[in-house]
Amino acid sequence: MKLFRNDAAKEAYMNAYNEVLATWDIPYEEQFIETDFGQTYALITGPKDAPPLFLLHGLGSSSIIWSANIDVLSRHYRVYALDIIADFGRSIPTRSPWKRTHYTDWLLGVLDALNIEQAHFMGVSFGGWVSINMAREHPERVSRIVLLAPAATFLRVSMPFLLGGAPMWVNPSLKYANRFMRWSAANHEDEAYQQYMEALIQQFYLGWKHSTLRPRVVPGVFSDRVLKRIHTPTLFMIGDKDKIYDPQKAVQRAEQLLPHVTTKIVPNASHDITIAGRHTIATEVPDFLGH
Repeated sequence: MKLFRNDAAKEAYMNAYNEVLATWDIPYEEQFIETDFGQTYALITGPKDAPPLFLLHGLGSSSIIWSANIDVLSRHYRVYALDIIADFGRSIPTRSPWKRTHYTDWLLGVLDALNIEQAHFMGVSFGGWVSINMAREHPERVSRIVLLAPAATFLRVSMPFLLGGAPMWVNPSLKYANRFMRWSAANHEDEAYQQYMEALIQQFYLGWKHSTLRPRVVPGVFSDRVLKRIHTPTLFMIGDKDKIYDPQKAVQRAEQLLPHVTTKIVPNASHDITIAGRHTIATEVPDFLGH
C-alpha cells in the first residue's frame, strides 16, 4: 500500500514529525507493533510497571497531538501513543479499516501483541469515538476511558464543522489548514499554546497534502440503547467553545445515558482541547484514572 505520493512528500512529513519529537523532554521508545492491519507505530513512555494507557489521536493528526499532555501522563502511566492505522502518521497499513469493528479488531491485535490484558484508553475526536467503540465491543479489555470531544458519539457533527474541513479533501493547502484549525480552536495567546498549535497545523496540512491515505469510516452517533449498555467508567471532557457539536447538549445526553460517566466542560477550550485544556487534563485525568 503506497502511503505517500512520492519520496519527497514522505520526507517532508517525517521531518515535521521529527521536529516535534525533538521538543519532547521525556525519554520514550519507538516501536512498530505487528497486527492483521499492518504495523502500528507507537511512542511508548512512562514507568514499565505503571498501568497501561493508550492514547488515540484525532482524524488527520498523529501522536504529536499529545505533545502538551505526554509529560504529565507519563509520570503516572505506561503510555502507548498510537498512530491510528490507515490515518496519517507513521503506522504502515497493509489494509484499511472500512467498518467500525475493524478498529476494535486492530486494537485487540495491538493489546495481544504487547501481552496487555486490560488498559485505559484516552482518545480525542476520532480517537475518542474509536475508544468508546472499544469499550462497547470488548469491555473486558478496557479499564476506563477518557473521551475528549469524541467525534459524533453523542450528537451529530455540526455542518459548519464538516464544511470547514471540506477544502482539505479537495485542495489541501496551508492556508485552508490554518483557517480551519484556527476557526475550530480557542486561540490562546501564550507562547506555549502557539508553538503546539503551529506544529499541529503544519502536520495536519502535510498529511492532507502528501499522504495517499483517506478515512473510510465515518463516526456515528450511538443510540440510547447502545449507550446504556456501556458500563465502563467514562470521563467525558469537552471545551465550552467546541464547534464540533453543542457541548451542553452532548454532556446532557452522556449524563442521561451512560451508566458510569463523569463529565467536565473545560473553560476557554474548543476542539484544541489537548492544548487549550492541557492544565485541566493534567489534573482531571489522573484523578479519574487513579495513580
